[in-house]
Amino acid sequence: MNERYVSMGGVLMALGDFPEGNATATRLKMISKTGQSTGLGIAVEILQATLKKKVPENASVCGEVEGIRFRYLSGSVVRPVSLPMAVLDTLRGLIGGVRLLAFPRSSDRLDFIIFYTPSFLKHSLPMLIAVMKGIPVFVEACEIRSKTTGGITRHAIVRMFDFTEKWMEWISPRVASGIIPISHTISDFYREKGISEEKLFLLPILIDCEVYRKTSASFVKELEGKVYFLNSGSFVEKDGVGYIVAAFIEVLKKTPDIFLVFTGNVSDSDKDKVRAVFLENSLPENVIFPGMLSRAELVWAYQNANALLSCRTNSKYANFGFPTKIGEYLASGTIVIATRVGDTEIYLEDKKTALLAEPESVASIASCMTYVIKNLMRSKAIGLSGRKIAQENFDYRVHADPLRRFIEGRLQLADQ
Repeated sequence: MNERYVSMGGVLMALGDFPEGNATATRLKMISKTGQSTGLGIAVEILQATLKKKVPENASVCGEVEGIRFRYLSGSVVRPVSLPMAVLDTLRGLIGGVRLLAFPRSSDRLDFIIFYTPSFLKHSLPMLIAVMKGIPVFVEACEIRSKTTGGITRHAIVRMFDFTEKWMEWISPRVASGIIPISHTISDFYREKGISEEKLFLLPILIDCEVYRKTSASFVKELEGKVYFLNSGSFVEKDGVGYIVAAFIEVLKKTPDIFLVFTGNVSDSDKDKVRAVFLENSLPENVIFPGMLSRAELVWAYQNANALLSCRTNSKYANFGFPTKIGEYLASGTIVIATRVGDTEIYLEDKKTALLAEPESVASIASCMTYVIKNLMRSKAIGLSGRKIAQENFDYRVHADPLRRFIEGRLQLADQ
């Protein structure tokens, strides 16, 4: 911690899983870690879990990890499957959130509260309590729900929920002391809503570059000695999985000794669909599903890949957000193949810091894969240049002082 700063404390309230989980868990941890380095003690308060059935690794209802205090306000680390129990779980989380803000314990620091991508149903009541209690509110925006969760529908109930999200997106920045968007597109969205520049603080994807820079002592046996292209994260169409598979098939026809790797949870039915594509093309099933990897194993897999893939489709979700995995990929020093969506071209330049493909283009993605195979030394150099981009733009340490100054400045205005 920088000694020139006075210690302050706040809360980051979210829906998600912590400390282990998906990209949300990583984002929560990195925001807290960013604040922590300048004396902003940001505790993570989870209104409700999102993972169903399976208990997350190292899960507990409350605790501390890497100096970050966390707590599940619902009292459960697993989201119930049945609707009645899920509703009860939500109510418990809301009651816990209201109790925290209305009747804080002596150990709870509430100099400010950050609502993580707030939704109307889950965050409006805690936000109202915070405003009534005079607790300065900040909104962290990783997505714009009205733009990215399905669009226009004829179903009356869903249209009602669309309306409530739009209302939340209108009211929350007006009661907030500041907005913390993850992307330039989301920043522009709030500017168009009339939010002043002074209330906006762009906080892009956050990573710890040192984690991905060091040579990992772990390894993944299934990948050892293989030449492979790797995609990490969710196995859904918005991440361009179909296009990745189709592009790889084209490259495999000419280069039979390469493999395609998908890390993370992939269902058996999805695995079968991918393997069927290889069979349809009379090609060997050069696809590997190593499953969920530890952080150390994932770092090793990144560092030893031929290239790392982030081939999102040209969707509103992709254009408003920006995936954390791109930062992790870049920090590993391995060349990244990414599609031209969202903030990608703001940070990356084709054949200089990454390879950029057209979204939803099998030919373009295949061309990038072929480039890596034919230009190994140049690809390694591009990968190292990409690492510099990660260090300069996404390492959490770069944003620690600016975030502190932004929150401090907004709190001073709130006190006037």
